[in-house]
Amino acid sequence: MNSQWRTKFDAIAQEVDCENLDNLAASAYTGAIMSGTALYWDADYEIVLALLRAYPDADLDNIGLHELSERIVQLPDFADDPALVNDAILRQILRDWYEESGE
Repeated sequence: MNSQWRTKFDAIAQEVDCENLDNLAASAYTGAIMSGTALYWDADYEIVLALLRAYPDADLDNIGLHELSERIVQLPDFADDPALVNDAILRQILRDWYEESGE
């Protein structure tokens, strides 16, 4: 691992209590960071693509903002702080998801 990634990983690892994550979640979290595919709230299009893969048959007309937030946080590559999201971000993601799904 190069020093740039190691520095970034160490900084993030200090903010995360990995002991409370199960092994699978910790592995996905570190894998996303190390591979550079980690999802953050400002990457709404990438989040939409991940949602399309994870939930291909989702009924978007019946997904509220709270449920949307939970689904995003559960994505394997999601690495941002769940507390940083707001309704405007979630509405934009839901709007983009709806457009990309072709509904």
